[in-house]
Amino acid sequence: MIDINEEYEKEIKSLIEKFGPHWRRSLESKGKDSRHKSNEHLLNYVLERTHFLDSIQTDLKTRVVCCLRHVTEVPRCQNPKCGKPLSKYFIDNVVEEHPRETMFCSHKCIYEARESPDAFIYFDKQYPTKEEKIEFLRKLVTEKPRSFQRILQGCNYKEVANWIYNAVPKLQDKIYNVSTRLYWILNGLKDFPTCACKGCNKKIGIRKNIEINRGYAKNCSAKCAANNPETQAHFRETSNRIYHKDNPWQAESVKSKIKETRKKKTGYESFFQTPECRELSKKALHEKKEKADIERKNKKEKLERIKKEQLIGSSIAEDQIFEWLKYVFKEDVVQHYKSDKYPYSCDFYIKPLDLYVEYNGLWTHGGHPYDSSSKEDAKILDFMRSKKSQYYKNAIYVWTNLDVKKRKTAKENHLNFIEWWNMNEAALWIVNNSNVHVPFELLMKYKFKASIFNLYLVKESQKEESEKKKEISEAYSLFLKLDFPFPSSTSKEISNEVEKLKSSTQYSDKLYSPIIRQYCPTIWKCQSHGTMSPYDYWNYLKSDFDAFKRLYDNRMKYKGKITPDILREGMNIAKLAGKVTYLKPMLAKRLIKTYLPNATEIFNPFNGFSGIMLGATLGCNKHYVGQDLNSDFVAEANNMISDFSLDAEVKVQDIFMDQEKEYESLFCCPPYEDLEQWNYDSEGKCVDKNLTCDEWIDVVLSKYKCKQYLFVVDKTEKYKDKIVEVLGNASHLNENCELVLRF
Repeated sequence: MIDINEEYEKEIKSLIEKFGPHWRRSLESKGKDSRHKSNEHLLNYVLERTHFLDSIQTDLKTRVVCCLRHVTEVPRCQNPKCGKPLSKYFIDNVVEEHPRETMFCSHKCIYEARESPDAFIYFDKQYPTKEEKIEFLRKLVTEKPRSFQRILQGCNYKEVANWIYNAVPKLQDKIYNVSTRLYWILNGLKDFPTCACKGCNKKIGIRKNIEINRGYAKNCSAKCAANNPETQAHFRETSNRIYHKDNPWQAESVKSKIKETRKKKTGYESFFQTPECRELSKKALHEKKEKADIERKNKKEKLERIKKEQLIGSSIAEDQIFEWLKYVFKEDVVQHYKSDKYPYSCDFYIKPLDLYVEYNGLWTHGGHPYDSSSKEDAKILDFMRSKKSQYYKNAIYVWTNLDVKKRKTAKENHLNFIEWWNMNEAALWIVNNSNVHVPFELLMKYKFKASIFNLYLVKESQKEESEKKKEISEAYSLFLKLDFPFPSSTSKEISNEVEKLKSSTQYSDKLYSPIIRQYCPTIWKCQSHGTMSPYDYWNYLKSDFDAFKRLYDNRMKYKGKITPDILREGMNIAKLAGKVTYLKPMLAKRLIKTYLPNATEIFNPFNGFSGIMLGATLGCNKHYVGQDLNSDFVAEANNMISDFSLDAEVKVQDIFMDQEKEYESLFCCPPYEDLEQWNYDSEGKCVDKNLTCDEWIDVVLSKYKCKQYLFVVDKTEKYKDKIVEVLGNASHLNENCELVLRF
């Protein structure tokens, strides 16, 4: 082995610095290339110094690296259990600041060395802080713009690569590559940029990857880019510089060139002079005329149909009222009934009451009986006559002639005769004049819903006080006959949530769960923050008109209308009857995927409304074991297990009466002291234990032995060192910050 020649090494290093990626050409040059002088003495030095590599298939780059690092023998696998000679000593870059000095003969040796106590010897140093990671990544991207992704995929930088994939919460989806994530990290992005076009504000780059050296576009589409003032100014500047016009189409040279080109191809200077254009024009005019004739014919038929429906037919609203009457009076209701005493087509005839009913909800009936002596009716009639439309002519006939004859006939023949002027009157009469309970779902079934409190809404400021009192009184009279409106979910909503839990990788923790909404009605019977439950407060309002009036006025102020759903939600919004919360299934799925990825079994001693159960089974395909003190909660959970064929089992069990058990993993959300109350005795007193979150955790840890624990709590003093995530506004309470603890 020859002695180390420092001068030769300095010459080689200066050669690399001077020629960069072309240093090998310069080293191999023998003076034939005018750009490189002869370096034959350096080449001979490298070959002689690395003679031990003659038996191995290698390249000049590997020899130079060995020479500069004073390697004197064939490198061997650095796994202590192996030690085999390497077939090739591969280095990514001679001048790389953090080269891969740790070489192994196989992936098996890499994994064994990584698990050994001396792993820090074989692998590069770690970057413990966020600032160090960002500084390293910024330098890596600057120095290695083409190969930084391949370098990060190597074994030496696995910790940094894993941090990159978890550092940006907005990019949880796996479709985003390393380049996109690094661009967000190095530029400090918190959200997708918005379009620069005024009035657009659309997000740019959602579910798309970008190149780190280019970044995001300024606009979301070609249309917005064309409308961008900067783009337009640049276009005008370029056009003025070349054509001396704001637009190239205004230049005479462009116009003449277009004419010449078109005349050369078609024989005409303009497209409008061609026979093809004339044929297209004739065809377009013919189609336009045919369309106008069809519209005119349809309009005429529509007018005739409307006139016929108003005289002898039925409207959608009348069909809805007929359904209500059939529910109460069965087959004793006839629609479009005529008799000798009443020769007109009556909307409804109720046989047991011998009652003739006319529904005058359409505007053509005037909204009230016509009075020839009324000045107000005379003004309305003059206004209708000023209109030349057939609609108004028909309305004048119905309001002033036909309806007047019907009332006169009913009065002369002493008939039981009533008129309903809107859906509200019909609903109130049916509910108040029948011994049969009319379910709310029937009243709200159709498109024209009977707003049980006020169908035609106007601003509160425009109503007279007497009208307001009458409206509230009517609303309260109907409210007394309504049961609590438990919300429900459609089959489509439930199937969509099941599909999202099974396949979606985008987590939305703020939305409610249609499955829990459908299967857990007891959630409305639990108390929150020291208030009555929504179910109890609904029944309380039936005994306190003033409380109902306050809630009614509040909802009218902010919603402008009243329905049972609006009243139910208003109790929670106005803090009159708080609704208890639950852990959303999608949030449970994300936490399990993040902190319990390898667990095959999840145990939950506080099953509650089964959010964790749905996230564990449908979202993560894990076996779930749950228990709860409340038998109603357990029954609801078992209904879900049966309907969705879940790999789960839930039973009634008091945690304080339970024996010590062992499970693979535990995930729960313990009660938050007395903020929410679920369980009551026969006298209505709450039997829940008033323990802090830390005390509940101590109880769980003492009762159940598990390999890993995961808790979601609102606060902790004892276990602050176990906090792994803060759930801010994305929590299922959507009110306070919650903490995720991992043991």
